[in-house]
Amino acid sequence: MVNMIELLKDEFNFYVVTSDTDYTETQPYPGIEPNKWVKLEEYLEVCYLSQDRTSRSTVLKILKETDYDVVYINGLFSTYFSIMPLWCFSSKSRKIIVNPRGMAAPSAIGNKAIRKRFYLKLACMFGKYKNVLFHTSSPIESNQVKCIVGNATKLYEVENVPRVSFKSKNDRNVSKVKGSLKLITVARVSGEKNILYGLKRLKSVQGKVDYSIFGPLNELDYWQSCQEVIQQLPSNIRVQYKGALPYENIREELAKHHVMYLPTKGENYGHAIVEALCECVPVLISDQTIWTEKVNASEAFAALSLSDKALWQNALQKLVDLDGDGYSEMLSRLEQVNQALFNLEALKVRYKAMFNDAS
Repeated sequence: MVNMIELLKDEFNFYVVTSDTDYTETQPYPGIEPNKWVKLEEYLEVCYLSQDRTSRSTVLKILKETDYDVVYINGLFSTYFSIMPLWCFSSKSRKIIVNPRGMAAPSAIGNKAIRKRFYLKLACMFGKYKNVLFHTSSPIESNQVKCIVGNATKLYEVENVPRVSFKSKNDRNVSKVKGSLKLITVARVSGEKNILYGLKRLKSVQGKVDYSIFGPLNELDYWQSCQEVIQQLPSNIRVQYKGALPYENIREELAKHHVMYLPTKGENYGHAIVEALCECVPVLISDQTIWTEKVNASEAFAALSLSDKALWQNALQKLVDLDGDGYSEMLSRLEQVNQALFNLEALKVRYKAMFNDAS
C-alpha cells in the first residue's frame, strides 16, 4: 500500500483506515494519534483505529462520513477492514476494488479452511463480489480468484509496486569470503512460508552459515517444529530468530546479508523478494512465485523446485563456497537486470487506468 500511494501521489488523494497495532503485535505503533484523521502528506490522511474503537459502528461511521470515490479493500478476511466495507455498500452505490493480497491462494484458505470457505460461499451467494473489480498481481492469483468467485468476475491484473529506489553493488557494504554465508528470511513464520523446509536443507552444508529469521510468529506449533530442527543442526550452522521487522528497516537488514532465503510454498507477489532484488541482494527462493523465470534468467541467484531437496543443498553449498570475486560478479548481474525488472512509469500508467476504470 505504501509503495502504491507513493507512486500515485500526484494523481490521487488517499484516505487510509487501519489498525494502530501491527499484525500479531499487542503494542500500538509509537507516536501516532489514534481514532482521528491524521494528515501525513498533502495527498495522504490516515485514521489509526485503537483496539477498543475497532468496531462495527466506528467503521460504518467512517465509511458514511468520509468523502471518496473508490473503496480499495486490502485483503479478504479481516472482519473490520475487509469484510465490513464490502458488505456495507452494494457495488452499485460505491465503486469497489478488492486486492486479495495472496489470501485467495489454496494454502492461505487452507488455514482455518471451514470458516473461510463458508464466508466466501456466503459472499458469493449474496452477490457481494458480483460487480467488484479484483486487483490481482499475477496470472496465478487471477486464476485463484476465478476459482472462488467464478470466471465472470471482473479482474485487473497488475503487479504490486516495489519501493521506488534501487541499490547498486557499490552500495552494498558486506564482504564475502569462501566458506562463509549470511542468509536472511523476512516472512511470517508459518507453514506457507516453508521455513522448516529451509532449515532442514542446511543440515549437510559444509562451512559457516549465519541464518537470520525476521517475521511474526503466526503459527506457534509450526515454530516449535522449527526450533526442534534448529537444535539438531551442526555447530557450523547458526540460526537466530530476531522477531518482527518494521517495514522501514527491511532493506537495512537485507543489505547486511549475502542472500535472501525463502523456500515458500507460494506467493501472489513476494514483497520480501522484491525488496531484496531492489537492494541488490541475490535470492534463493522456490519456483512457486512470479519471479521464477526472471530470477533464473538473471542468475541472481536461483528459484528451485521444492521437490528436489538435493538441488537446494547443492545451491546452498555453492553459495557458501563462493569467494568475494564470484559474489561481486553475481551482484553485477543482478544490478544489470534490476531496472528492466521494475518499470515504474509503466506501472503508474496501469494503476491509473485501474482506478479510473473503477470510478
